[in-house]
Amino acid sequence: MQTTFEPEFRALARGTSHRLTFSAHLFAPEVQGDESARSLVSLTSVLDRSGSMGGSKLDLVKRTSDFMMQHLSSQDKLGVVIYDSDVQELLQLARTSEAFKAEAKRVVRSINAGSCTNLSGGLFQGVKQQQDNTYIDWDDGAPPADQPPAPPGEGGGGGSPTSSTAQSHFSNAESFVMVPVEEPEEDNDDDDDEEEELQQQFVQANEAPIFQIQTVGPPRQERGVVVDVQTQNIAPIDPRSYPMQDIASRINAIPNPAFAQQQQQLRGFDVPAAVPVQQQQVFTAPVRRRRQGTRNVCLTRELTREAVEKAFGGRAPPAGKPVEDGAVRSVFLFTDGLANEGVTETGRLVAMLRKALDKSPRVRVFTFGFGEDHSPQMLKALAEAGSGTYYYIETEDRIPTAFADALGGLLSVAVQNVQVDFLPAPGVTVSRAHTGFSTEPLAGGGVSVRVGDVFGGESKDLLFDVDVPALPSPADAFPVGTLRVSYLDVAGAVLRREEVPCTVARPEVAVGADAEPSARVTLQRARVETARALLEAQAEADRGRFESARARIGGSLGWLRGVAARTGGGEGGEMARNFVEDLEEALGNMAEPATYCSHGTKVMSGKAMAHMQQRSAALEEDGFDDEDEGEGQGAAAGAAQGPRKSKFSYANKTQRVMRKSAKTWFST
Repeated sequence: MQTTFEPEFRALARGTSHRLTFSAHLFAPEVQGDESARSLVSLTSVLDRSGSMGGSKLDLVKRTSDFMMQHLSSQDKLGVVIYDSDVQELLQLARTSEAFKAEAKRVVRSINAGSCTNLSGGLFQGVKQQQDNTYIDWDDGAPPADQPPAPPGEGGGGGSPTSSTAQSHFSNAESFVMVPVEEPEEDNDDDDDEEEELQQQFVQANEAPIFQIQTVGPPRQERGVVVDVQTQNIAPIDPRSYPMQDIASRINAIPNPAFAQQQQQLRGFDVPAAVPVQQQQVFTAPVRRRRQGTRNVCLTRELTREAVEKAFGGRAPPAGKPVEDGAVRSVFLFTDGLANEGVTETGRLVAMLRKALDKSPRVRVFTFGFGEDHSPQMLKALAEAGSGTYYYIETEDRIPTAFADALGGLLSVAVQNVQVDFLPAPGVTVSRAHTGFSTEPLAGGGVSVRVGDVFGGESKDLLFDVDVPALPSPADAFPVGTLRVSYLDVAGAVLRREEVPCTVARPEVAVGADAEPSARVTLQRARVETARALLEAQAEADRGRFESARARIGGSLGWLRGVAARTGGGEGGEMARNFVEDLEEALGNMAEPATYCSHGTKVMSGKAMAHMQQRSAALEEDGFDDEDEGEGQGAAAGAAQGPRKSKFSYANKTQRVMRKSAKTWFST
């Protein structure tokens, strides 16, 4: 990795003290060679399958999982956690061999939408899977090609690619399905008629049992049903004396056609004291109807026990192996809504995540928020705590792009665990470090910045403000301090330490080019100012102070427009214009509170984080990648429609290739 000291001014008059801004510029070259030259990836996908995910959204997430598996090598690792009200480790972390990919795709395709959103439970299960640091190689002990696999339950205990904890959730249910349930009406008119209708929807057999356990746990009352795990019996409560309309919010069941002709009203019917549980026996939960408008609410979940049991012929998982030390361990957390079960308060959840991640092995957390209903503040804070990136996915067609961008980054990690320490020289004091990365003070007045991983082709610019003293006499190379950089070089698989001396000239008077500010440092100042303007304006808008928020953006726009005008063409000019465009877009997104709440706050969160960390968040315009590769069609179209948008992006080559690949893959 290349480290460069870039002062804002190369020379400072020696007779006075100065506030000097400088950039510690880091650049990681692209990893050269085949796949064996890159870091191995150990990834856990944590997928939201709450009720709102039903339909095309969940279908796209499944296809995106297929796409990601396609681009993982045979030495990478993948696990899958799914969550709604419950959390299941659907797939244990495993080596992504071709055999595993085929089975994993089939299992993932069986996921269906469920109920609420226990985001915290899904997140911490994903982190735990990575920190357990163990994976399964399903090719170990695989039966010969000419030997048929043992049926489920034979020759190995009926194992599956799920953990034992996950299997306990399958219980005796053949499958869980999503059913449309109309939202309860707000008025209480015709309660008697409605109760009569609800009672008619209970299915009861004269002689055959009709209930089915859907989860296993300690004995508990499930709003109308007492579950006895030891005997696997259900003792139903007489609905005649129970508020039946509440049962639908907790009971998971599906109608059984075999009992369709045996429905009876429960009024006047004696409910048996206990009903033995058997497979294929069901309970039909009541449905309330509202007179105006309906929406689908998920009471049930599909875990597809059959799909899981058939994986790898139903054989037991082989013994686990430790994940390689140099693997890039990451969690992808996807949601389309607000956390409404488990830990739901942002501050508490972030504090818990920081504590969970404060141990080895190190795990990165990337968050993906789809649509209007998620909390960008929560997902951004979680990504920051996890040294990852928050992706805002506005529309369904952007789901593959976001996942491809994140995966492309993981596949191109060039250096890991980058730490930059600045040690000031005697007489020099550090005033401030302008960075979105975690910082810590050092003995002697220095500061340490934990950058984390840097992708191949990425740059990081850490801005420092330091106060330098006046000198009694001129100096050709006045020592400002030392940059000390440590990191793991992926290509060489070695730890490296570098030291870069930081000096500036101290003449009597600074003249000529030495007195002109550095274009690079000016651009990095503009980048930091753009991020801060977005964050501070967002904070004001979140309090309903939209006039103050717009004023904060407007206060930065004038200076940034001047920087863009002075920078001219080239990459620097594209970058400066991008800053201006992002702030102008923010002004538009704050024009109306409704626009801000549904869209603007999420875009501002994503772009502020991208600018502060100098990392792609896949928020560019559609067609950006085509333009960037020089195809020209997108640029021509943009010119025909209006002023050309900046083509600047923090995405590296691998990320852009992956995004184009995703578009091609999903268009076929």
